[in-house]
Amino acid sequence: MNDVKYHEIELITDIDVTGATFSIEAIHDDYEGFRILAKVESPKEQEVYRLHAKSVIVYQNTDELYIRDVKHALTGFCYEVEHSKYLEYIRRRADGKISDEAKHYFLSTEFDCIDIITEYELQAEML
Repeated sequence: MNDVKYHEIELITDIDVTGATFSIEAIHDDYEGFRILAKVESPKEQEVYRLHAKSVIVYQNTDELYIRDVKHALTGFCYEVEHSKYLEYIRRRADGKISDEAKHYFLSTEFDCIDIITEYELQAEML
């Protein structure tokens, strides 16, 4: 059986995030689509980003306290999860309706851990 692996993704590339902290300001899932507002605070600047994908199959937000084993092993903000047990669970529940293109993204902040299953690339834009 394959082990779950977290591959860090440089989602935010237009500012230096060295030493930055990330926080989730809001999660919206409404008629305008799914989006997350994330604040990035670095020693040099503070910005808010809108994270979004064209369509999201499922997402969940978990308080970091409950998944410390994963959280403390990671040092970045955004990851693509390889051999995701969560994605496999969602695929089983969807009874074959989720394509092989679906990906599991994991966002890790000081207080939140967000799992996102989507068939599209996760994108970020500065507000």
